Amino acid sequence: GPPGGAAAAAARDESKQALFQRLSYPTDGKVADYLSAKGYGDQALLVTAVRRWGLNSLEIPVPPFLDLFKEHLVAPFFVFQVVCVLLWMLDEYWYYSLFTLAMLLVFEAAVCKQRQAAVQFVRGLRRA
Repeated sequence: GPPGGAAAAAARDESKQALFQRLSYPTDGKVADYLSAKGYGDQALLVTAVRRWGLNSLEIPVPPFLDLFKEHLVAPFFVFQVVCVLLWMLDEYWYYSLFTLAMLLVFEAAVCKQRQAAVQFVRGLRRA
């Protein structure tokens, strides 16, 4: 369905004018009326509502690993850590610095994978 929600649907009303208008929401009914609502009930009303408002869905894309990793590599704290590692390489224990750099990269990769897994989890909740 068309994206954008209620405001965009109001902009694409039947007259196809490029206007935005405030939507009226029913707020004067009794709570019991809202709790006992059964939806549209009629297929024709449902189709009309989907055409007017669009599907009630939200697509959450999973960001690619390399995009996340690049984003993490230019984060200020990571850049600071890399600069510190480069300074430590001037010391006698350069292999310790290389190991630290490798561990920083592995840690950032793990954080990126964790972010991807979190987005996958949220996507799974959407379908429930």
